[in-house]
Formats: sequence, structure tokens, C-alpha cells
Amino acid sequence: MKNTVQPKKTILITGATGLIGKRLVKDYAHKGWKVICLVRNKKKAKKEFVGLSITIVVDLMELPQTVIINAVVNLAGMPISSGLWTKARKEKILNSRLHTTRQVMELLKYLNKKPDIIIQGSACGYYGHGGNIELDEIAPPTEIFMSTLCQKWEKECEDHLPETTRMVSLRLGVVLARDAKAFKQLKLPMSLGLGAVLGSGDQYFPWIHIDDVISAIEFAINNKNLCGAINLVVPEALSQKQFSQKFAKALNRPLFISVPAFVLRAALGELSDLFLLGQRAIPEKLVNHNFVFRYSSLNKALDNLVCLK
Repeated sequence: MKNTVQPKKTILITGATGLIGKRLVKDYAHKGWKVICLVRNKKKAKKEFVGLSITIVVDLMELPQTVIINAVVNLAGMPISSGLWTKARKEKILNSRLHTTRQVMELLKYLNKKPDIIIQGSACGYYGHGGNIELDEIAPPTEIFMSTLCQKWEKECEDHLPETTRMVSLRLGVVLARDAKAFKQLKLPMSLGLGAVLGSGDQYFPWIHIDDVISAIEFAINNKNLCGAINLVVPEALSQKQFSQKFAKALNRPLFISVPAFVLRAALGELSDLFLLGQRAIPEKLVNHNFVFRYSSLNKALDNLVCLK
């Protein structure tokens, strides 16, 4: 009998030079997949992915109708904390997500063979102000900006999904990684002994280690029974105060500063929602599908990320 060589699988990644995207590109290229990256700046992408045999495009219509794409990961969007939430900036944040998602859905409509799965970006902000209530994937959203942003982003994909393509929405917590902007912004003041409890500190702070994000995406691609939204957070629910206490302890620094909510509101306006309104999201679907978190506790994650030992 002749040995038949299985064709390489292909993954399309938007937001490929972002925190999660660039890890996915490198991981899947090293796994032997064909990788297609949608980027805004081809020069920057070529520099980021030097030495990798990948396809970089700035327009999805550069791809032929006959290209076979097995999986799509749609992560592209303007950073949500890039500036004060003026009306104009909120429109830019939303439109940056909807524009790319529409491009992706147009591509799927155009392709002869539809992808098996599309993994759609989203966030735990979908639930808005969750208070102390445990929020699984069927918990309702609210009508504040970070919630409506996630709702519209997910809906743009869902409304135009091919019948044969499975959709998984990643409702991400704060992603902890050494090169993540959010992690650096947390670590710097903490390392100087200037970490702070924000507002009451009782608001929940959902988080996830970057390695578990990458593993969960692979898990979703391979697990055909997994569909719909998944809360991509660890099972350990921590308040912002508890998170900060553990972080300060990992850095051998004190935590004695408290920033009142009214100060944050006055300085940041509506953007302060990101810091004062938390979500006690629980990863019910992932747990029920037997996904194993490598970094299920903050102490373990910080041991890996802080590298003091």
C-alpha cells in the first residue's frame, strides 16, 4: 500500500501582530500548518515573523477563491484602553472590529470550501457590570459600552456565518504575558511599591495566562463538540484587591495605596469602567469539556511570569 501524505492544514489569523496573534502565528507555523496573516502593516509583520514560511496579506481578496482554509481566528481590533472613551474613539474601537470581521465573512462567502471553524474575538466585558454573580456563558449582557462592543462584534460574525462553519467566541479575561501591555502596566507600579487597590477592590478581575489562551484555541479547533461562547478565564475567581495582593507578594513589595473610585472616574471618565466594573466569569464550558488549565492559580502564573526565582 502507498503511504498517502496528508495535505497541510491552513489557518487564517487576523490581528496577527497582536499579543495573541503573533503567538498563534509562530506556534502554528512550527506545527507545520500553512499560516495566512491579515495585517495592516506588511513591513512590520515581515520583521516580526522573519524566518517563518507564512503568507502575509493586507487584503483578504488577495486570496484565491480555491484556497482551502481549515480554521480562522479573528482577533483584529483597536486596543480598547488606547485612550479616553470619547464618542469618536468608541466608534473607532467598534468599527475597527466590525470592519475586519466583515472582510472575513465576505471571504468565507467567496471561498469555494468553507472553513471548519471560526474563532471570534470577544471579552468578559460582554457581561458588563457583573457584581458578585457567577457568570457562565449564558449570562446576559448589559448596556454599557464594553458590553455592547462585545455583543456587536460577536453578532457581526454570527449573523453571516456559513451553515457548515462552527463558531467559537473567546470571551477573554485579562491576558497575562511578559510582553503584554496590560501585564507591564500592572507590573511596573507593583515593582516600585506603588501598586494600588482600585475603588473598593471588591470588583472581580478575570484573567488568563497566555499559554492557556493558545492551548484553549487549539482545544477549540480540535474539539468539534465545542461551539458558541466560551469564557476564557481561570476557574479561580479573584477580586481586584486579591489579585493585587498576590501580585505585590510575588514581587516582594507592599500594597498600601488605595485609589478611590471617584478619582478614577474624574480622571478617566467612562474608561474607568474597565477598572471599576468586574465580571465573576467562570469557564463552565471549558471545564465541562475537560480542558486542563496549565496555570489555574495566580501564584503559579506569576511564578512563571515574574521570574524572581
